[in-house]
Amino acid sequence: MKRLRFFFAVLLFCGLFPLWRGLDFLVLVIPSPFLFAVAGTGIFTLCFLVPLHLLRPEFRKIYYIPILGTVTTLMWYGSPLSEKATMHFELRHCGLATFSGLIYPIRSVLPPAHLDDIEARNQFCWIRKMITQAPEDVEDVNELQNYLDLIRKKLLSPEHKYKASLPLIALLHGRLSASLSGTALENVEVGKLFVDSLHFWRSQYTEEISKRDYPWWNWPHSSYIQWEYGLIEDNWESVIENVKIEN
Repeated sequence: MKRLRFFFAVLLFCGLFPLWRGLDFLVLVIPSPFLFAVAGTGIFTLCFLVPLHLLRPEFRKIYYIPILGTVTTLMWYGSPLSEKATMHFELRHCGLATFSGLIYPIRSVLPPAHLDDIEARNQFCWIRKMITQAPEDVEDVNELQNYLDLIRKKLLSPEHKYKASLPLIALLHGRLSASLSGTALENVEVGKLFVDSLHFWRSQYTEEISKRDYPWWNWPHSSYIQWEYGLIEDNWESVIENVKIEN
C-alpha cells in the first residue's frame, strides 16, 4: 500500500512543472489575474498537496489552509502579465508567477531549446500585452494608421522574430481594425490593411523553432518543444496561404 501511495505521489508531482508551464497558454487566451490564481492554486493542490498527503497522511489538514492562501496570494500578485513597458521587447513581459516569467531572468544559462522556448513565450506575452492595451474605439483611419505605425515600430524591434507569434500579431491587428467605427469605405480600407499586415508580418516573423537543429543533449525536451511550436507554425502557414489580397 505504501508503494502504491508513493507511486501516485511521484506521478502527480511530476505533473507540476508541465501543468505550470501549460498555464502560460491560459495567460495568452485570458490574462485574468483571478483565473490565473485559481488555475495555479488548483495545479499546486493536485501536484503538490495531494502527493504530500499521500506521503505524509499524518500531516494535519488544517495547515493546508494557510499554504493554499499563500499560494493563491502569490499567484494573484504575480499576475499573468508584467507591468513592463511594451516599447522594450527584451524586458520580462510574462508575470513573475508564470513559468516563463520566473525563468526568463536566468534564460542565458538554459540549454538552446529551453532558451528559445522561454524567449518565444516572453514574446507572446509582449504581444498579448499590446492587445490588452489596444484602444477600443478609434475615430478615423488616420488615427488608426498612427497607432498601426507605432505597433509596426515595436514589432520590428526584436532581433529574434518567432513565427509562432503570428497568430497573436493577427489578433492584435484584428482588434485594432475592429476598433474603427467608420464609413463603409473606411471599413473596406481597414480590411485591406488587415490582410496586408498578415502577409507583411509573415515575411518578418520567420524563425521556426520546429525547424531548429538542437544539440543531442537537449533531448527529449527539445523534441516536445519543437512538436509544440510546430503545431502553431505549420497550421498558421496553412491559414495564411488561404488569405488572398483583393484589390
